[in-house]
Amino acid sequence: MANVYIKTFGCALNQSDSETMVGVLEKEGHVVVSDEKNADAVIINSCTVKDEAENKLYKEIRRHKNRRIIIAGCVAQADRKLAETKLKDYSVIGTSQLSNIGTVLNDALLGKRSVLLDKPNKGKEERITLPRVRKNERVSIIPINEGCRGSCTFCKTKQARGKLYSYRKKEIISEIKKSVESGAKEVWLTSQDTGAYGLDIDDSLPRLLNEILKIEGDFMVRLGMCNPEYGVMYLKELKKILKHEKMFRFIHLPLQSGSNCVLKGMKREYSKEEFLKVARELKKAIPDLTLATDIIVGFPGETEKDFEETMEVVRELEPDVINMSRFWKRPGTPAAKMKQIDSKIIKQRSIRLRELFHKISVERNKRWIGWSGRIIFEEEGKNDTLVGRNYAFKPIVVKKEKGLILNDESMVKITSSTMWDLRGEVIFRRLIRK
Repeated sequence: MANVYIKTFGCALNQSDSETMVGVLEKEGHVVVSDEKNADAVIINSCTVKDEAENKLYKEIRRHKNRRIIIAGCVAQADRKLAETKLKDYSVIGTSQLSNIGTVLNDALLGKRSVLLDKPNKGKEERITLPRVRKNERVSIIPINEGCRGSCTFCKTKQARGKLYSYRKKEIISEIKKSVESGAKEVWLTSQDTGAYGLDIDDSLPRLLNEILKIEGDFMVRLGMCNPEYGVMYLKELKKILKHEKMFRFIHLPLQSGSNCVLKGMKREYSKEEFLKVARELKKAIPDLTLATDIIVGFPGETEKDFEETMEVVRELEPDVINMSRFWKRPGTPAAKMKQIDSKIIKQRSIRLRELFHKISVERNKRWIGWSGRIIFEEEGKNDTLVGRNYAFKPIVVKKEKGLILNDESMVKITSSTMWDLRGEVIFRRLIRK
């Protein structure tokens, strides 16, 4: 048996994949360690959404050049030739082969290289029921589907995750019940696009959410990224569901661009007007909703007018979170073959958007000063602090008090705010840790 260190890059689904690999490995007798110095082997769970994310994989490989290395995640899955070029010296396992991580590890320890990148349907069906070990015992990340129905010209992730494949509602409900019974206080539903859930199996996201909200127990549900076309489809249901006491009042609705011309070039399946309809109605129905969005700056063909349309949407909606990316052509995508915009223009536009968002963020966070309520501290912060989230999934930073540790539940009062978070003080503490 071996000591194994796992490094994870990327989204919540990648985090969930790593938790599953931990579960499978520990069930087979291996030990997953938090200190890489004690590891016999290293698993790097990679992300391919951006060049920057992919480059992190190669930097991590260089850090562990004297150890047995296994490459997992989306990089090789999206571009199989990498397994025989840049990654030819390492074992490689794909996103649908998680149940076989123990076999790959055992082979690697014996000096045998394995490459498992096929996507068997059986593996997909078993994925959600594989053993998992949660990184944070209070947060359970549950994949509800993988892949998507879109064909975005800039996206490489679909090459890794494939077409939409929804897990059965019965299995999802069962996994959530087990998580809550074992102490989870937050359930994060994740996938490439939660809005597409069920459309391949005659089901739907609202039906799934309504069943989840019937589960007994003290827990909150965070809905993962939902594309606007499904926001339009389920708008009436979402307005009701997001008000439920067990739902975080949070929605991740990617805009990408405020220009219909650019959205058409991206092959996005919605218009600016449809995005605005969803965002406006949700914010009207739920005034304290946290709205997160994604924006790509400098997509091929984006004019100054197109960019200004994006800025106008941001000025109106005032998103709480913007995941902003400068466009960078990804190998193998249609957008990589389009005429590119000068990088200096992209940089200038990025700065303008960032400055606008920073002003918005500062003012929106100020509105929370004076609020008090319950949070659970779910992560360590910087400078001797702990971080938790309120019902709107806003991050709240609190200085550690004597005896205050992760997983404590507290009543806090917001006393100040920054561009990125809220700052508070504990006014009452109740232990909920095991």
